[in-house]
Amino acid sequence: RHHFFVVTLSRLKIAAKIDQMIIQIRKHLHIIGKISPLTRRMTLDSRCYYTFIMASRDTCTIEHIPELCEAGIDSFKIEGRMKSEFYTAVTVRAYRIAIDECFKDPEGYRNNKELKGEIMRELCSVSHRDYSTGFYLGDKGEQIYTTSSYLRDTDFIGVVEETSENEMFLRVKGAFNKGETLEVVVPGVREIVTVNAEYIINEKGEALERAANPMALVKIPSDKRIVSGSVVRRRI
Repeated sequence: RHHFFVVTLSRLKIAAKIDQMIIQIRKHLHIIGKISPLTRRMTLDSRCYYTFIMASRDTCTIEHIPELCEAGIDSFKIEGRMKSEFYTAVTVRAYRIAIDECFKDPEGYRNNKELKGEIMRELCSVSHRDYSTGFYLGDKGEQIYTTSSYLRDTDFIGVVEETSENEMFLRVKGAFNKGETLEVVVPGVREIVTVNAEYIINEKGEALERAANPMALVKIPSDKRIVSGSVVRRRI
């Protein structure tokens, strides 16, 4: 799940919100059982195929950034537990672009299909389950699932540790071959930078046809816009 909203509430209001959420969950997922006001335990009864204890889709609200900002949300939290640095970097960057563009021109953001498509493609590039707005918009259909499989459009190749004018030192996280075209997500740069791995050199100075050892440090051609901390991926 990506996206939860941080707001300031009193303890009583938080408890009330939890009770309301549990009631909605029971209503929409047909959970049978009693709610204890202290433990809030529930009995699950799966009568159709199977029951998901946790959400089986990833919550995504990128289409509704203007409404969420106007609602007075102070902070957006990206859910990143058990996720890679690649997932975190790409997802945070996508939301950063969306929020910044929305603050510049909320109505322009609403009508900019090209920009929203670009941002959505970025969110689809990382490993995720089908996206949903969950219960935010009150759509019961959003909770009808046929699969909880993970999807992605790219492979995570590595993280840039050092750069020079024409080369970068890449900490390998996924195998790649000499001659492949790679994409680089650069902090603070909206454009995705592409490079061709015309050569791969290991720490011993040996030329490689394939970088396949996880955490190995290799040298490949770079671009002057690429900086340390950039993440590298390959389109599938």
